[in-house]
Amino acid sequence: MLNQQEPFRSILLHLQSVIERTVPDASLKYKWKLPCYYVADSPFCYLNVPIKKAYISWFLAVCPPNKTRR
Repeated sequence: MLNQQEPFRSILLHLQSVIERTVPDASLKYKWKLPCYYVADSPFCYLNVPIKKAYISWFLAVCPPNKTRR
């Protein structure tokens, strides 16, 4: 994220702080050189700035609530 040019660097850092404040259980790991957030070992979201593009690509997975078996 820090290698990106402005304004993408600022946007990515802001998104990082929003994700970490909103989902405190999320852990940041890098996969395929992309910052990916995981919750309970499941991918939750990733952030990317495609090469030669003028936008930020991101994916947000909806995690279903944990179901317990009885």
